[in-house]
Amino acid sequence: SAPPDSSSKAREPSLGKRKIFIIRKSLLDELMEVQHFRTIYHMFIAGLCVFIISTLAIDFIDEGRLMLEFDLLIFSFGQLPLALMTWVPMFLSTLLVPYQALRLWARPRAGGAWTLGVGLGCVLLAAHNAVLCVLPVHVALKYQLPPASRCVLVFEQVRLLMKSYSFLREAVPGALCARVGDGKQAPSFSSYLYFLFCPTLIYRKTYPRTPNVRWNYVAKNFAQALGCVLYACFILSRLCVPVFANMSREPFSSRALVLSIMHATLPGIFMLLLIFFAFLHCWLNAFAEMLRFGDRMFYRDWWN
Repeated sequence: SAPPDSSSKAREPSLGKRKIFIIRKSLLDELMEVQHFRTIYHMFIAGLCVFIISTLAIDFIDEGRLMLEFDLLIFSFGQLPLALMTWVPMFLSTLLVPYQALRLWARPRAGGAWTLGVGLGCVLLAAHNAVLCVLPVHVALKYQLPPASRCVLVFEQVRLLMKSYSFLREAVPGALCARVGDGKQAPSFSSYLYFLFCPTLIYRKTYPRTPNVRWNYVAKNFAQALGCVLYACFILSRLCVPVFANMSREPFSSRALVLSIMHATLPGIFMLLLIFFAFLHCWLNAFAEMLRFGDRMFYRDWWN
C-alpha cells in the first residue's frame, strides 16, 4: 500500500518545477560593477546629452530661442488623471474579490452552505474579470486616451489579471487542504497585498527580504526611468516625427513602405532598449527596494 503521506506529496509540485526565490542582484547591477560595462552606460548618457544639445541648437537656429519643448511628452501622457481614476476600481476589484472568493472556497463544508459559497465565489470572480477586461478598454476608447495613458491602463489590466490568476492558482490548493484540516493555513490578506505590489508574478506566502531600504538606490532608479522617458521623447521628436508627420497625405507605394521601415528601424531598436532598461530594470528594482524584495533577477529569461 502507498505510504500515508503519498497523497500530500502528490499535491505538492516538485521543487525542480517551482520558482525558488533567493536574495540576489539584477543582472545589470552585477554588470555595472564592471568598469567596461559602465563605459557603455555612460555612452548612452552621452547620447542623451547629444540629443538635448542638438534640440537646443535646432530650435535656436529655426526659432531664435533656446527652449526644450515637451509637446510630444505632454500629449502622450494626456488625460493621465482619468487613467489613474480608472485604475482605482481595477485595483480594488483585484484586491478584494480574489481573496474573498478564496475565503468562500476555504470555508468548512456544511450542507449546501459550502456549495453556495463556491457558486458565489465564481460569480464574484466572473464580475472581477469583466471589470478588468471591459472597464479599461471602454475608457480608453470612449475618451480617446493618448498613447502613454492608454498603455498605463492596458499594462495594469494585464498585470492585475495575471496577479489574481497566480494568487488563486497557488493559494486554492493550500486553502482546500486547510479546510480539511491537514495543518496548513490559508494565506493572510497582508501577504496577498504585498504580492500585488512586489515585482513578481508568482505568489508565495513569504519572500526573501533585504534587511533595509536604500532610498538613494530608489531615487536613482526612478531618476533613470524618468531619463529614459525623456530619451524616448527626444528620439521620437528628432528621428520619427519629421519623417512620418506628412506620410498620411502621400499616396501609398512600396517605395514609401520600405523607406518608412528603414527610417523606423534605428529608433525602434533604441526604444526597445529604453523600455527594457526603464521598466524591467529601473522601475522593478525601485519597487523591489522599497518593498525589500530580495530576488532581483527579473529578466534573466529574456536576457539572451
